[in-house]
Amino acid sequence: MSSSVSPDPESISAGIGFRFGRVHRALRARWSAALLDLGLSPPEAAVLRAISQHRAPDGLGVRALARQVGTDPMNAKRLADRLQERGLLSSGASQNSRRSRCLTVTDAGMDLACRASLRAQAQESWLQEQMGPERAHQLSGLLAHLEELLDIDTAAQELGEMKGAR
Repeated sequence: MSSSVSPDPESISAGIGFRFGRVHRALRARWSAALLDLGLSPPEAAVLRAISQHRAPDGLGVRALARQVGTDPMNAKRLADRLQERGLLSSGASQNSRRSRCLTVTDAGMDLACRASLRAQAQESWLQEQMGPERAHQLSGLLAHLEELLDIDTAAQELGEMKGAR
């Protein structure tokens, strides 16, 4: 089988998607290291922070949590189960539907979520300082454009819903 496109070793590392993935992995490794002494993985920190910031009295449902942190409901459930086993979350039936499981943070979970949030703020500050305000603003605009192209509604995610999800 012949192809009109010849493999170019430099084309891989020059690709935007490849470079974006490489930057993502480096930032994720940095974030993982920042969470290490808290005993949290980045996904666990995201789940704990999302639930701690939710204001509804009966907690956050697993499906809404999954949409908010950008994962599937089964993965969100597994993460929540691990955090619940550690005494950081509690779970109960929703007031609206006895079949729905709603998650709330415990006092220990709130303390850890606050500590993780401080680390997240430090990471964000570090990144913005390294880039400078103008480049950070440009990157933010470019990411917003990519989110729009990929039909990712970040405002809806903060409310626990994604565009088109019903």
